[in-house]
Amino acid sequence: MDRPFRSVGVIGTGRYGGAVVRGWKCVGAPGAPVMLYDLNSDLLAALASELGMVAAQSVEHIAAQCDVVVVAVVDDAAPEVVQQVLAVRPDAWIVCISSGLTGAQVASIMPDTRKYVRVLPNILVRYGVGQVAVALRPEGDREAWRVIEALFAPVGRIYPVSAQEMALFRSTAGIVPAIMGEIVEGLFRDSPERAVLWWQEAIAAAAKVVLDGHASFDDLRTMGVNPGGASEAALRTMREHEVVETLAEAAGAARRAAASRERCME
Repeated sequence: MDRPFRSVGVIGTGRYGGAVVRGWKCVGAPGAPVMLYDLNSDLLAALASELGMVAAQSVEHIAAQCDVVVVAVVDDAAPEVVQQVLAVRPDAWIVCISSGLTGAQVASIMPDTRKYVRVLPNILVRYGVGQVAVALRPEGDREAWRVIEALFAPVGRIYPVSAQEMALFRSTAGIVPAIMGEIVEGLFRDSPERAVLWWQEAIAAAAKVVLDGHASFDDLRTMGVNPGGASEAALRTMREHEVVETLAEAAGAARRAAASRERCME
């Protein structure tokens, strides 16, 4: 495949930046040299050595070498980092995992706003099975899509979203794997491996039939439940512990926290 870039730089190799580059290593992407930079020199050296990637000496070093720069720093640092990159390479593609830039800031500092793309991968990109929300400026630009597809399609499914929807996705990026970790641990504890595989497929299938409109949540609760049976016993225990209400409260708390941090691109 003809790549739309020659080299990729990643600035910020913590939770999300680190997940992306580990995902690339896992699946053999993105098909171009990757250079890393982080203010934490020990973290940078260890990750570069682990993945066989080049550790850059500075943001400017990344900008001088890479035509696509992924910015994964803390939100408040993002505007300054983007400006540092553009001072060295004004035509760079900026792929921003950080949410620190408003629409007005993007318009004021980007020579070509089409080359700024806001993305948000969830943590499962680390294993090549993640989800990645993408808000383009302007949405639908084909060259931008080529860049994003080359970077992220190998490590997960890409979801085009509006800038306003990004806060919603942000609320799920960490919480869904975290909550599923709790659910999966409970379901899979002391289960034989073959049963674990059945649980995994059944969870995905149940979600799909609801989303496709073939069944409701109530249908799922009743269609396989016999009085006095195993499913009824399990549901009774879950209701005693108010599991649904707890999960709904957890999701609501995540949405509120994400909305307070996500800066609107409008």
